[in-house]
Amino acid sequence: MNRHGLCVQETSQGKCFQDGKKCGWRIINCFFDWLWKPIEVAILLIGMAFLVYLLLSLFGKPKQMNGEIKKAVLVTVTAYTPTEEECDDTPLVTAFNKRVKAGTIAVSRDLEKQHGWKEGDTINLQGIGVFEVADRMHQRWERKVDILFFDKSEAIEFGKRRVSAIKM
Repeated sequence: MNRHGLCVQETSQGKCFQDGKKCGWRIINCFFDWLWKPIEVAILLIGMAFLVYLLLSLFGKPKQMNGEIKKAVLVTVTAYTPTEEECDDTPLVTAFNKRVKAGTIAVSRDLEKQHGWKEGDTINLQGIGVFEVADRMHQRWERKVDILFFDKSEAIEFGKRRVSAIKM
């Protein structure tokens, strides 16, 4: 038994089929099967690369800025207004004893401890903007950032979002 050069089918006397027909169409089919294999592999590799990219972008690919590595943190972002029912009896003064202003964010204490966020740091909330840490949240909250809004309706409209946050 010999093997056909292109389709690697076992042949006897140059014939692929038991009925004795020549294998012209068989060669064409085998050629396209042979051609399709690298394309399948390429599609699989591209899909795997995209999956790795997606996972890294969602779960904290390290970023290097100013010589140090910055890590993205997935946080829940909500809004608050400077009122006594949402804050304490001094709603216009932050936990760091500063007056509130537009662009103020309050961060949960675990972000301060685990990621080194502190008063005055600038945080990029991806898709929302860059803010300054100027307030601290109650210790019951974890992985949470509150953005200050002076208008209650704007705060309600902002709602609740999950975004990546990077300390600048």
